[in-house]
Amino acid sequence: MTTTGDPVLVIEDCRPGAPATGQTGIYEGQFPRSVLVVYRGKNHEFDYDRWISGAIKFTNGTAAIEGIPEWKDGESRPAEDCWFIEINPRVRLADGSVIWGDECWWGDAATAPATLSEAQTELEQHKILLRAIATLGMEGK
Repeated sequence: MTTTGDPVLVIEDCRPGAPATGQTGIYEGQFPRSVLVVYRGKNHEFDYDRWISGAIKFTNGTAAIEGIPEWKDGESRPAEDCWFIEINPRVRLADGSVIWGDECWWGDAATAPATLSEAQTELEQHKILLRAIATLGMEGK
């Protein structure tokens, strides 16, 4: 289990150009990454900082955060229209930049295979397993 401050290996950077693939960084923990808003029956995702700051506005200029209640983890849904914070792992790379867990596949550097190629092979096997599990879940519906 990776804990805050542990070194991690970015096995596959999923962003265009994959700039962080093969880099190591420090796992900083789980942080707010985005906000999912259920509004008038549709889901909308916004950047956390823009949402919390009030930069996301209704057409009348009112900050959307002021007009929609928060749905807190573990509580019942407060209203048909609501929002909740989506948490994501954050890794700080050696150059000071950040890569988020939803942008890459990463693992604990201490337990990673000896080479990046071996880590990527292991990752591909893991993806096959995840796809199989997802397929089984879909068949059960």
